[in-house]
Order: sequence, then C-alpha cells, then structure tokens
Amino acid sequence: MDDEAVDQQTIRHILESGGRFRVLTAENYDQALAAVADRWDELDLALLDVALPGKNGVELAKQLLSRRPDLPILFISGHVGASVIRFYGIDASERHFLQKPFEGQKLLERVQDLMSSGEPLNLLASAGRDAPGAE
Repeated sequence: MDDEAVDQQTIRHILESGGRFRVLTAENYDQALAAVADRWDELDLALLDVALPGKNGVELAKQLLSRRPDLPILFISGHVGASVIRFYGIDASERHFLQKPFEGQKLLERVQDLMSSGEPLNLLASAGRDAPGAE
C-alpha cells in the first residue's frame, strides 16, 4: 500500500512481473482494509508505506496483525526511518523496512526473504517510549 499513485504502480509492476505475485493496492487505511476484507487467508505479505494520509501504515499493520499475527509485513518510506515503526508500537527488525527509493531487485529480495523467514512482528506495550527524544 502506497499513497502515491506512481510509486504504487511501479511497485505493483515489480512484484507482478519480477516476483509473479498477485498484488492488491490501496491508497489509504480504509481502502486497504476493504481490499482484504474477504481475503485474509489469501494474504502472503503486506507491503505498507509508513507515511499515509489519516491513519499511518503502522496503524494498518497493527490491524492486520490482529487478524493475522503470522502475516509478514514490509514497511517502506521515503520520509521516515525504521525507528518510527518502534515508536508506534511494533518491534520490527531492519529486515522489515526498506527506504525509498529502492531498486526493484532489492524489493523482490526483501519480500522473498520475509516470506521465507517467518520472522514475526511483535506489538510493544510501550508505544512511543523508544522514539528519539521521547520521555
């Protein structure tokens, strides 16, 4: 999910042609939940932009994980770093984050790595405490 149409189309093309994945797209939190409403068991991975209008990609990840705790999630962003994911309450390793811009091959490698690793994301009880400058 990416709120920028050009990025969304490019990512879709990379995943469908290079990785032979079927891709569902959405521009915001509500569209994403509607897109997966009847497809929870079909999801193999969620690719989420951290910075979105309204509820952000991390909030969407929490909602997805509440239904599918085993769902691999890859966050992307051109605006923030991986530390913001922890600030919002998800314990994610660096392998769960890819900084934009990125090359198509790097995206495919990261997606396949996450899908094969089975490394889960964990919700933190102390959301907001680990951010730089947070008290």
